[in-house]
Amino acid sequence: VEMFPDDEVIIVSADKDLMQLLRGKNVKLIDPASGKDRRLLLNEEYNGDVDYFMFEKCIRGDTGDNVQSAFPGVRKTRIKKAYKDSFEQVNLMNETWSLGEKGTDEFKEFIVKELYEENRLLMDLNEQPGVIRDRMQIIIEDAFDNPGEFSHFHFLKFLGKYELKKISEQIDNFVRMLSR
Repeated sequence: VEMFPDDEVIIVSADKDLMQLLRGKNVKLIDPASGKDRRLLLNEEYNGDVDYFMFEKCIRGDTGDNVQSAFPGVRKTRIKKAYKDSFEQVNLMNETWSLGEKGTDEFKEFIVKELYEENRLLMDLNEQPGVIRDRMQIIIEDAFDNPGEFSHFHFLKFLGKYELKKISEQIDNFVRMLSR
């Protein structure tokens, strides 16, 4: 997305994690199951604020990606209040919580701020190390230099394999984009 700031970027993915890419006004993220633009979900649930989406995500963690919650059980209303109010954010970040029984080897105490920062490194694509960003740029440039060929048949086969019915119903909307 950052490599092509002037181009329209269309991403087809069921992964909500990619909603962070909607920071770019030129990005469209399509949910393959519904065929809907994820920006609608972002507007409904996060008031169109990608940074709030990432703030909540880094607090809540992501069990699907094995990222631990920075503050298990915290209410959405408290996260929202902490996002909007810097004083409340400091209080939230300085909270501690523990696992296990005190006095045993299994006892661990956590500070929300430390886990939050760790989660940002794991989930926020803006926080990727330079070496990873450089490698991604090389791979993307190589894909543009060697694009391969578009096969309508193979695309339909792919859609059938992964049960992407909504996309196959609207295939004309995607063929132009994929066959450049």
